Amino acid sequence: MATVEKTYHSIVSWINSQLILQKLNNPLGFILLTIVSLVIAYAFGTFSFKYRIMLAGGIVGIPIVVASLFNQRFAIFVLLCISILVEFFRKYDIPAGTALDGLLVIALFGKWKFIDSITVNNNIGVKRIRVSAKNPDKDYSHQQQSTIKYEL
Repeated sequence: MATVEKTYHSIVSWINSQLILQKLNNPLGFILLTIVSLVIAYAFGTFSFKYRIMLAGGIVGIPIVVASLFNQRFAIFVLLCISILVEFFRKYDIPAGTALDGLLVIALFGKWKFIDSITVNNNIGVKRIRVSAKNPDKDYSHQQQSTIKYEL
């Protein structure tokens, strides 16, 4: 029984070394990536246009969704880019609004860190924002037309 466990741990450590530590920069990685690329090429060659688009969307979309789950700035960037292109997607009957809603829900599950915990614990932060606007002079000699003051 001890030899089986020892063999198992040696196989697991070898796979960890090949996949994680060397980042597929070895013969095993070359073989795996070649097989994956051949499967994707075969799928693109045999599927109809609709399924090709869905496959390409999955290949691009899954990493974007995972990155949006862990990086909210990236999620907001992607949301803004998709929202700009909504009219373009509507032209081809692609439900971009639904994708925006789904990505927003996914982004809400991640960690939001606008103010770091040290400043929150020390009761330092923006407590109130006062926005004031001034009417311009008739000669426009007053440089600052509107101001935002942060009160701590």
